[in-house]
Amino acid sequence: MFKGLKALIAGVLAGVGLGILFSPKKGKDVRKSIKSEVDEGGTGLGAIKDTIVDMGKDIGETCKECYEEVSDSDEYKEGSKKLKKYAKNAKKEATKAYKKHVPRNTRKKIKKGVKKAKSTAKKVAKGVKKKLKDNE
Repeated sequence: MFKGLKALIAGVLAGVGLGILFSPKKGKDVRKSIKSEVDEGGTGLGAIKDTIVDMGKDIGETCKECYEEVSDSDEYKEGSKKLKKYAKNAKKEATKAYKKHVPRNTRKKIKKGVKKAKSTAKKVAKGVKKKLKDNE
């Protein structure tokens, strides 16, 4: 039990340390906000939390910018087209193999089972929606 607790505490401390280390604020500003929070009777964790939240927002914005840049690139568009083509061909080949190697009566049983599973899934979804509406 203590081994897991020690690992958890070490992970939290490492996360906080890395968060502060890579924060978008200057270290001086972070220390100042922690000190002012402690002087007001707090623990200083609020300032650390705010720093980590700001860091997360910056990382999120950077990731969004990277995604947009990559998805607009010609290489991405070309690769996407090739991938779709390969997927389509793979589906055709899998269908051929399925029809060739799976007996007809087995295919019928599979089709019947899939149909029944879809029907059951729809019934369950309706039941869940009804329960959710009832709980509102």
